[in-house]
Amino acid sequence: MADAVSVYITIDHAVIENWAERRNARPSTFLGNERPWPLLFDFGPPDAGVREIGWDQFFVEFERENVAFVYRDTDANGELDDFYEFISRATVPALMLSSKSTIRMYVF
Repeated sequence: MADAVSVYITIDHAVIENWAERRNARPSTFLGNERPWPLLFDFGPPDAGVREIGWDQFFVEFERENVAFVYRDTDANGELDDFYEFISRATVPALMLSSKSTIRMYVF
């Protein structure tokens, strides 16, 4: 049986910003999108076809789309992990029913 992996799900803006800053990731979207959607993070040198957006614009869109941020903090070796995705908050009843802005889950 494989070991469980911890993933976190959050709607806390400070947690998201801290996660990105620890990885030198910039809040971004694709060029040409009038609205900054989909949201993504750009790591390292700027990628072609991607434009950086400010945190304020990022979080306005984050809230408008009513999404949560799923991420891993570190991998099995304790190294920073770049895995993330955005999911609908409605798909995470444990987060929505708790009084917390971040929850931890285990995936096998």
